[in-house]
Amino acid sequence: MKKKKTVWPWIVMAIIAVLAVAGWLGMQRLNQQSATIDYQTYTAARGSVTRSITGSGRLEAMDSESVEAEENIAVETVSVQAGDVVHAGDVLLTYDKASIQDRIDALYEELSSLDQQIMRRTERSAITAPTSGRVKALYAKAGDDLETVMKEFGALALLSSDDKLQVKIASDAELAIGKNVTVTYEGGRQNGTIANVTEDGYLVTLPDGNLPVGKKAEVLDRDVKLGEGTLEIHAPIYVYGTNGTVESVNVSLNNTVYFGSKLFTLADKPASSSYTEAVSSRTEKAEDLKKAYELWNNPVLLAPTDGVVASCNAAEGKPVTGDAFVLHTGGAAKMTVSVDELDIGVVSLGQHASVTLDAFSGESFDAEVTRISRLGTASGSITTYAVELTIQGDERFLEGMNGSAVITAQRKDDVLLIPVAAIYEDETGVYVYVQTADGAARHDVTTGLSDGTNAEITGGLAEGEVVRYQGAYVGIVDRYQQYGMMGRGGN
Repeated sequence: MKKKKTVWPWIVMAIIAVLAVAGWLGMQRLNQQSATIDYQTYTAARGSVTRSITGSGRLEAMDSESVEAEENIAVETVSVQAGDVVHAGDVLLTYDKASIQDRIDALYEELSSLDQQIMRRTERSAITAPTSGRVKALYAKAGDDLETVMKEFGALALLSSDDKLQVKIASDAELAIGKNVTVTYEGGRQNGTIANVTEDGYLVTLPDGNLPVGKKAEVLDRDVKLGEGTLEIHAPIYVYGTNGTVESVNVSLNNTVYFGSKLFTLADKPASSSYTEAVSSRTEKAEDLKKAYELWNNPVLLAPTDGVVASCNAAEGKPVTGDAFVLHTGGAAKMTVSVDELDIGVVSLGQHASVTLDAFSGESFDAEVTRISRLGTASGSITTYAVELTIQGDERFLEGMNGSAVITAQRKDDVLLIPVAAIYEDETGVYVYVQTADGAARHDVTTGLSDGTNAEITGGLAEGEVVRYQGAYVGIVDRYQQYGMMGRGGN
């Protein structure tokens, strides 16, 4: 019997040969690819760099003004509606003349009633006691102006309403409320009573008896001194008054008076508060009547300024409550854009901005930052802030037009610049590759302001040095060769 021939070694060898050819072809392709790496160079040079912040928004009016209509008078016709352009002096609405006449009649009735009140006015000829008591101080005297006395002393007179004096003493003694004690003062002594406990002692009361208020006094328990203090009025009542001059003082110190007793007679008799209020009200109503007659002769409401009618709250046949119209004034020369929290720190008032509008392709308009909101609006993990731009006016602008703005936040001139694409960063820092005779060498650098295309170099690179960096496509072999070649250099 014949043995079968073994063929698998030839199959394995064939497979190996195919793989070898495929590998050779792959390396050829990689070598061809590495030979066409697109390296770019740039010579560090001085120039200008600007940091800009962009945003979008709509045109708004510069300002607004409310226009009020006459109250209690019905509207006959409304001449404008929201969105209309008006000029100063244009008719906004007309009033119903019958309603104006009703208003005139009502004002006549009110004026007649006020006239009756004024005719029945009362005159204040005296200052009277607000309660019964003993007169302990008289600050006003004949010939004094009441307002002047009030400003100096705070009152015209002082009454003791319970005919008692008091002395506050500091004492550690154990005394019962109601205990009898003796109060001594210069020129005399008087029996007193422990009336209350204070924070640091006691309050002692004693009959008034024409004693000298404001004098020093001692309190004794038999012959033992408990403490000392000042004689004061126990229940003081101050007498007030305004407007007028004192003709005479009708009481003396320590006189007992009763509620309503005449304390001071006044020389000039000032009007009562009701009379003063009636006169003031009549003046206002008379002015209203004058306006009503003017309105009868010209029953219209006119625009006070140029603008666009933003809202109309007037309806025919009804009086207007609140503002009749709101006008947007100053033209559509304002735009508000949102700036996120990472950029808002470099935005400031007065910065220049350039605005483009969808309606005017190819045109740009100068603007200025005129307001920055300090209240942010959160959306997800980002907070934005409203920045208001004022644009140089153009009569073509209409409210609501869409556009975008570029704010010039920072600018530096005559600084060293290279492309942002030439700057690398790893865990050791920021660096570039400076071209050398045999390739390129790494240089650590420090950077400053960037506009996204170019960046300012503040250290580590000199003007005129050439930096080398890769083009847009970077393959596996490209990156390997780049780092292998560039790694030969140093700082």
